[in-house]
Amino acid sequence: MGKSLLQDVAKNVLVYSMEINPEKLPTWKDMLLALSSGTGIKGGIARKIAKVLFGLKPSQHSHLAAELNGEGDIDILIAVQKCNPEIRKELRCVFTGTKFNELILSPKDIEVSDSLKNYFLTRDITMNEVLIFRSHDKFLLFYTQDAINDIRTGVIRPSIHCLHTGFLQVWQYDKYKNKVISPKLLTRCIIRRLKKHGLCYGINEATWTFYRNRGLDSRDIFRLFKDFTNDDEKFNNCFWHLVELGLLKPETNPNMLWGDAIREVNTGLANHDSRISFGNPSVEVIERWIEQKMVEFDKWKMWRKSRINSGLQVEEDASAEVTFINQSHDEFPSLYTIIRRDSTVKQMISSYTTPAQTSDLLKRLHGI
Repeated sequence: MGKSLLQDVAKNVLVYSMEINPEKLPTWKDMLLALSSGTGIKGGIARKIAKVLFGLKPSQHSHLAAELNGEGDIDILIAVQKCNPEIRKELRCVFTGTKFNELILSPKDIEVSDSLKNYFLTRDITMNEVLIFRSHDKFLLFYTQDAINDIRTGVIRPSIHCLHTGFLQVWQYDKYKNKVISPKLLTRCIIRRLKKHGLCYGINEATWTFYRNRGLDSRDIFRLFKDFTNDDEKFNNCFWHLVELGLLKPETNPNMLWGDAIREVNTGLANHDSRISFGNPSVEVIERWIEQKMVEFDKWKMWRKSRINSGLQVEEDASAEVTFINQSHDEFPSLYTIIRRDSTVKQMISSYTTPAQTSDLLKRLHGI
């Protein structure tokens, strides 16, 4: 990012939509048809479909070939008129275990949203500013201009459209008042590069300088290495890539580094009566995590307000304007609207709940 991060924050986010035909996407046809109206596919699968639809070919674009050949899961979004913890948890319970071809939906891969605008403000990288959404019998690809630009060129660029997503602070000042991206966002960009989902980084030099001087802490190391510990080649590639970026010293023992990171992260969790888990977290664990993040966000807002009241400098709480081109926002019906007309959704809910629970959930979804 050659320009300042604040310019990126303030930049208008343009969201386009185009109707797509599942019949012309044989690899993902059954998966798309399995979607209920009012739900969509996000993340890796949506990114792959966007790459194909915008002309990338595996034989010519290595960052598409790597994704098609790699392992993955499915991530979905469920649209509601107004999200609250009770509805979010129940819908997560309802949809957990749903099969999309050979992929089974996990609790962590479900996002419940009441705002398409907020969805596009809070992605991690620009390539993920895409969504495949089913509206009755219509299938739509939502995408931003940045997403298509970076998908075509293979640039891994952080999405910087707000100061805080509610789950993490997106950017911060260094001691020289340069704007740098948060450590979690940096690690997500690096992981995308390690998995060869892009060809190069779109990260400003101030960020690289900041983390070369700061170093990586145990949480950074844990996030970066955890997906590669069962494969020696990938594990070592991760280490040497970090050395190449100037974030680790070549004489570091990567195995000791990983062991120390596990111990330190687990110690921090143990202090809160928890521990590291490498399995898929349950619905209850995911919901507790979201609740904790909401508490942390409230504390962050209070901390920021106290600094402002004390006359101390804080990061600008700017958010980009989201503009929907060709009325695409009208094609985002919430699940509560669809339930009245879509027997598939009703049958899905019924298959996971008792008749009394089904009736109660449908009534409350109606009444949101």
